[in-house]
Amino acid sequence: MFDYLMEHTQLVISGTAVQLPAADRPPALGFQSPFGSAEFLAGLLVLPLSEVFRQGLALQRDNELTI
Repeated sequence: MFDYLMEHTQLVISGTAVQLPAADRPPALGFQSPFGSAEFLAGLLVLPLSEVFRQGLALQRDNELTI
C-alpha cells in the first residue's frame, strides 16, 4: 500500500512539494513509520494545530471589531 501511495500521491506543505523517503522494507503486521522517528510525526501534527490557533485568533480579532 505504501508503494501505491508513493506513486499516486503528492504531499504539499505550505505550497512546497515534499518527497517521502522510500521504505526500507514492507511493514509487518501493524503500522511502521517509514520516517524512523516519532519526532517527525509529532511535528506533522503540530502544523495543523498551529493553523487552528491562527484561525481562532483571526476570528477573535474579527469578533472584537464587531459592535
